[in-house]
Amino acid sequence: MAQQAEITPLVHPIEAVSVRLGGMGRSTIYKEIAAGRLRSVKLAGRRMVPESALLEYIELLEREAAQ
Repeated sequence: MAQQAEITPLVHPIEAVSVRLGGMGRSTIYKEIAAGRLRSVKLAGRRMVPESALLEYIELLEREAAQ
């Protein structure tokens, strides 16, 4: 049987963002979205975070930690 390649989704539901950010709570994620610190989109009625936005947010956290 051929092995399937792992595919990283281009957008993530809030639950997956929580896991990817080490267990950050849903309410904190929504607060970061409301504050404009974490970009999100609506897709089929669900709030989703693009992969690019997640990476930008992590870079933002790294910059803040370095200050």
